[in-house]
Amino acid sequence: MNPAVLKFAQLIAVLCGAGAFGVSLWLVVFTVVERSKRATLRASGATKLDNARLERLEHSVDAIAIEMERIGETLRFTTKLLSERAAERLLAHNGATDAAPAEPPAHTPR
Repeated sequence: MNPAVLKFAQLIAVLCGAGAFGVSLWLVVFTVVERSKRATLRASGATKLDNARLERLEHSVDAIAIEMERIGETLRFTTKLLSERAAERLLAHNGATDAAPAEPPAHTPR
């Protein structure tokens, strides 16, 4: 074979190999950079989403706490009313017993 053709074939092979290596290296670097960008975007997007969910949860817990306080106030008020009425009935019953003997209610057997 002609030595000039052999040198040309070697030169073309080296250039093709270098070109393929360069393209492969560029693809690897590009892929790594894109993945890091996507991971950063996902992390920041997930953080925003998590922050929004936590904020809604916080508002819900606050609303539940307010409603529980209202229920507690209602329960205290009802208990106070019932105890006052029971005391009034007891006083009325004791006053009626002192004035006249109490007859048992009509619906109870004697």
